[in-house]
Amino acid sequence: MKFLFGLLVGLGLGVAIGLLMAPQTGEDTRAQLSEQGVMLRNRSTSLPGEIRTPRPTHFHRAANSTSAQRPS
Repeated sequence: MKFLFGLLVGLGLGVAIGLLMAPQTGEDTRAQLSEQGVMLRNRSTSLPGEIRTPRPTHFHRAANSTSAQRPS
């Protein structure tokens, strides 16, 4: 639990220092964060559909490619 707390505190401090030391204006930074927030929101709404869609694994691809190469 201490590790997780330390990790979160370090992450927060890193983000804060990064924003303070950024070479662009606050207005530009806020606009960029807003755009990234919209992109993240759009991506997160489409994620459940992508997770439910079954994708062939490497094993299935290999099995299908070898079965297609076998003579009948």
